[in-house]
Amino acid sequence: MGGATAVGNALADRLLVRGGEVLLPAGVGEVQVYGMDGRCVLRTAESRFALSQGVYIIKVGDEALKITVR
Repeated sequence: MGGATAVGNALADRLLVRGGEVLLPAGVGEVQVYGMDGRCVLRTAESRFALSQGVYIIKVGDEALKITVR
């Protein structure tokens, strides 16, 4: 199981990482996913998407959150 890390971040309350799957509530808008090298690896409006094992930054609007996919 993966995890999300944030202090006082509303995005952390709405995001679930389960295995390689990331789940967000429907209608959150554009989601940007960055690798640890700062490169954008995914840009989507989907509320459910898969990521391979690693550490990522998920950005939705003005909020950003570091997640670990295991």
